[in-house]
Amino acid sequence: INENGFHIKNKYDKILWNNKREIDFQEIHPSLMEKGFKIVDVDKDGINEVLFIESSIRKVILFNKSGKPIWEYIFKFPGLSKNGVFFSDNFVPHSIVDICTKESKIIAVIYYQHTPYYPNPVIKLDLTTGTRIEDIFWHSGALRGGIIYDIDNDGKDEVILSGIHNGLKSAVLCSIELDKLKGQSPSRENYYLDGIEIADVEHYIKLPKPDILVNTSSPFPTTFGGPMIDLKDSLLSVLLVNENNLENYRVAVRIDFDFDLKFKEIIINDGFRYERDKLVKEGKLDYPLTSSEEYHQILLNQIEYWDGEKFVKFSNP
Repeated sequence: INENGFHIKNKYDKILWNNKREIDFQEIHPSLMEKGFKIVDVDKDGINEVLFIESSIRKVILFNKSGKPIWEYIFKFPGLSKNGVFFSDNFVPHSIVDICTKESKIIAVIYYQHTPYYPNPVIKLDLTTGTRIEDIFWHSGALRGGIIYDIDNDGKDEVILSGIHNGLKSAVLCSIELDKLKGQSPSRENYYLDGIEIADVEHYIKLPKPDILVNTSSPFPTTFGGPMIDLKDSLLSVLLVNENNLENYRVAVRIDFDFDLKFKEIIINDGFRYERDKLVKEGKLDYPLTSSEEYHQILLNQIEYWDGEKFVKFSNP
């Protein structure tokens, strides 16, 4: 990946073909660009294909080894509405969450963004045929990334996503079984889409709103990319950053959870601490100082879990 697009190379480092596009690394961190493509052997012939997100033309495309399209997919969903008001059918593919194998099918989970509103569909694509599988999971806000992983070790893969929720005005973390990837995210009443059931999520968590990550142009933070998994310590983490300053991930708060998605720890990095304490001492943010137990408790009190009917405050045993 560079500023001119993607270069597809073989194992001998020879460029086979290019996918040209302008990439502004000032706007998009290189690590996040990697969610725009996947290299995978779809037909199990020992030769890899390349799955691309082509947002500019609203397509997901599978290319063969020579760069020729095998199939193209455009997501359409006419008739989506809220309170009887219909949304346009303008959905743009944003990112490949992950690829997995299910009942001999190679499946890609992909999330889209509506332009210009908040309904964001998450779908499953059969990579052999380029067709959508089963239902859609609708999320009421922009997602920033995700993974597929059997996090609770029950033999069933979960789709674990993070991003923002417009209705809840919060950054969020969500876990839902791959087989139950349908319905819509929990929300507040006037943000529910018409005729779509609330999803059977395993976990849906409202994350804290650190004051330094909030301003008039960004009323709540988002996550930097998707959730991160630490297998050694059995931790799942998300990094909170300012929505309009995604590249400044050095001013961030990390939230750690165990593999049951129970809260473990809030970790404030040095950049966050320095910048926030400076603003507090200048009178631009309210006390307490960042390293205090009081400020830690403020953040902890903002974590809420969906109990199947409503959001409840996190209870620290």
